[in-house]
Amino acid sequence: MTTTYESSVASLVDHLYQDIDMTQIRLETDSLYRGLRELFTQLLSVPIDTPLILYAEQADPPIVKNLGKALLAEVLKKKIGERGANAKPVHMVLYDDIFGSNSEVLRPFIPKNYMTRLSRQTYAFAPVLKDYAKKVLEANGFFPAGTENAYGHRRLGEFNIELRNKIEQEIFPFCVERLSLSNVEYQLIARSDLFKAYREFLLLLGQRITLYASWQAEPRSPTDSGIRRYLVSFSSPTSVKISDPLKRQHVADMPFDQLLADPHVKRISLNNTGRGLMIYLLAYPGIYVTGGGSQYNSDLSYAYSKHGFRSPLLTYINQNTFIANRMRPAGLLRSKKGVIYNILEDNNISTTYDLRFGNLVESPA
Repeated sequence: MTTTYESSVASLVDHLYQDIDMTQIRLETDSLYRGLRELFTQLLSVPIDTPLILYAEQADPPIVKNLGKALLAEVLKKKIGERGANAKPVHMVLYDDIFGSNSEVLRPFIPKNYMTRLSRQTYAFAPVLKDYAKKVLEANGFFPAGTENAYGHRRLGEFNIELRNKIEQEIFPFCVERLSLSNVEYQLIARSDLFKAYREFLLLLGQRITLYASWQAEPRSPTDSGIRRYLVSFSSPTSVKISDPLKRQHVADMPFDQLLADPHVKRISLNNTGRGLMIYLLAYPGIYVTGGGSQYNSDLSYAYSKHGFRSPLLTYINQNTFIANRMRPAGLLRSKKGVIYNILEDNNISTTYDLRFGNLVESPA
């Protein structure tokens, strides 16, 4: 097994089954792990020891990379099933994030003078501009005039995921199970006993706990939700301070237990580190399918294993042609239904760099 990412399907499945053998012991001895698993599997209505194949993303416009994760998760599910376990692939949607890190995906559809304003908002609350809807729909092969008008009341993340779901239903012979990661985060933070144990776990790994609050900072307008993502840091075990990281301004101080009830606060979420470690705990037994190349996943995996925990099973599609084209609109995969069918039905994918993943994005000869 490599330091962080595993490309052998057989190795992933072997390591997963080793974890399955240890799951009951961990459920009985690790209260934090059991609490998170109970919370998550209640939302999914599956048994607590179900192997999970997780992949998490911001609610971006549909792109090839993200649908590739869903396809790889289904490949892994079938391979795991051959040995008797019923694994559950789950797409976890991150709505409570800003657009800075993924501006490359959005830029073709957003007026240049609007990008700065948009980057201050989150997927959960930013309104859908008619021009944005029109361009994204056309890029994904939806051309009927006026179609974009049906999306005028949507929020940006909701619009993007609805469109992605529509494309998936057209091209995949399986259904994608989808869950709001933001909802899981909120449930964790709202349960004081579980969140206290979680904070202690982060400190054990040498990680600082920080949160984000989606804060109603300005009045809502047709082009701006007025909601900003503010940093929430602990000034004491029971108190927090809220600050605007863009303006570097202090916003408020309050007891932590009042934060969730404050009228300015619309959502609460974890930062990258907190979210990543939560997923590592949930993906046991399980596999975490990523987009690949994330430095923070490598750093977290190292910190996790250094303190005696089994390194998380991480994987991604690392086929070069796929990687070079992974940011293209997902609607382009409509012409690749045959490739998708062969990947799933031949059932002989042995590595995540199999040439058939590249065939998903190659132009016909």
